[in-house]
Amino acid sequence: PLPHAYFANKIKRVQDAGAVGVVMANNVEGSLVFMGAVSGDHATLVEVPSVFVSKATGDLLERHLHDDAGVFVQLASPSGRVPLLVDGEPQHGVSGHSQWRYYELFTPPGADDVTVSVTPDFGNPDLFVRVRDYPDTLRYTWSSESEGGDTIHIAADDPDLCRQCALVVGVLGQASDTSYTLTYSVSETLLTLQGGVPVSEQSVPAGEYRYYRMWVGSTESAITVSVTGDGDVDLFFSFTNRRPKDGVKGKDYQKKAAGRNTCWTVDCGQTIMGGDAIHVKGGDDIICKPESGVRHSPCLAYVGVTSQRNSTFTLLYSVDESTAPTRLRDAVALAVAQPTAGDYKYYSFAVGDAAAGEGASPSEPVLSPFTISVRPSSGDPDVYVLGPVPSSALDSGLRPDRNKTCDGFVAGGQPEADCYTHRSTGSAGELVSITPDASECWSASNSSCVYIIGVYSFSPTQYTITASSDEATELLFPNTASLNILRGETHKKYRFRVSADERLHVLLTPFAGNPDLFARFGR
Repeated sequence: PLPHAYFANKIKRVQDAGAVGVVMANNVEGSLVFMGAVSGDHATLVEVPSVFVSKATGDLLERHLHDDAGVFVQLASPSGRVPLLVDGEPQHGVSGHSQWRYYELFTPPGADDVTVSVTPDFGNPDLFVRVRDYPDTLRYTWSSESEGGDTIHIAADDPDLCRQCALVVGVLGQASDTSYTLTYSVSETLLTLQGGVPVSEQSVPAGEYRYYRMWVGSTESAITVSVTGDGDVDLFFSFTNRRPKDGVKGKDYQKKAAGRNTCWTVDCGQTIMGGDAIHVKGGDDIICKPESGVRHSPCLAYVGVTSQRNSTFTLLYSVDESTAPTRLRDAVALAVAQPTAGDYKYYSFAVGDAAAGEGASPSEPVLSPFTISVRPSSGDPDVYVLGPVPSSALDSGLRPDRNKTCDGFVAGGQPEADCYTHRSTGSAGELVSITPDASECWSASNSSCVYIIGVYSFSPTQYTITASSDEATELLFPNTASLNILRGETHKKYRFRVSADERLHVLLTPFAGNPDLFARFGR
């Protein structure tokens, strides 16, 4: 699902760089997962030994890397370790009369069917499989003792089949010596989405569902799943239900996007241009949290796609590891690309004491009205703002959300859930004008005035975002428009650079009112 995150693919990259062995350390505290091969990885191309160690062990090795004595690592196969079966790679073996040969395989994390088969060259091998232990003719979980070849098919919903665990396979030479070929394979019951790779030409009959899954590498990753198609296709998303569908929130699904293509307002229409999208912010409490309530990553997430009529669609899953808000400086433009529809980029803008830093007096704040401007060069971005909130809200993970207004929000406080206090959802650029109130920003528990800004990509977009207070002098760029709001009996200052031999044209286009334009050269 995320090829760069597969164990085997990481080792292969280091091997290609010249490594003779690999010690891979966990990047989080906690128990280790099995470092086994999975469907679609490069395990068959790995030739160097490797081992997976805890974060504590990795930190210890890293601390001693620059010691005079260095770090000496010796990798060896554990005594008695049986051969590892890899999905789709046959193993050839020989077993004597009434003797056992054992192998090990690791089950995938998803709900997949597992098949183990043995084909004799001669003799009559029998097949036994046991969870986490060596099987024999009396103690096994599954078996097949037919004449000739044997196959054990373990269905995904078999209650004895564990996930991400070891199965031990035993081949018994029954009644005579035998030579055989042993094969293990996984049949994916759900199509696995890969990050950033669109899956096109998918179809769903009217009233039915198609299900998919995706790998989530970290609880701090932001996730976006989008669907576009020729019908009114809806999305349902869950970490706990492998078949998310419409119904009870929290049980049947955790998030959904079900905008109607017959509605043309932002509140009931499709959530992206030509389709729907679900966004899960980084650090959201639902990420990698199963029904047991114990969060662990990496993990699998699931999505269901349905439509009220026969539809063909394209599905895209993307992940963003960087989700912290970018701080905007007063009147300084920032160029941004958001290539995925349904995605958010977050920013923060501070006024008064929070903007000035230490030394400003909260008792006598100087607050200037400001304007948030988003000018797209392509696509259609929308703007959602939450604030004013304490600066601590930036670390708490609180973010503006297009799906909920902040009803009952007390300015300067901290709402219990993501929501928005201001928004702009036009199609040709966005403007949000805000006039802070000192009583909202300064209190006994709050000495800052911070606004969190979320730019939502209704379609893939490139834009320039600027947060500019009325007192700031904004820098203009050639052939680039600046959107702004001028309040009555006030003025807004701009600056630009020209050379002596350039002809200068400054064009002011009012959308409302009657603004005047003045220019001065020099400092």
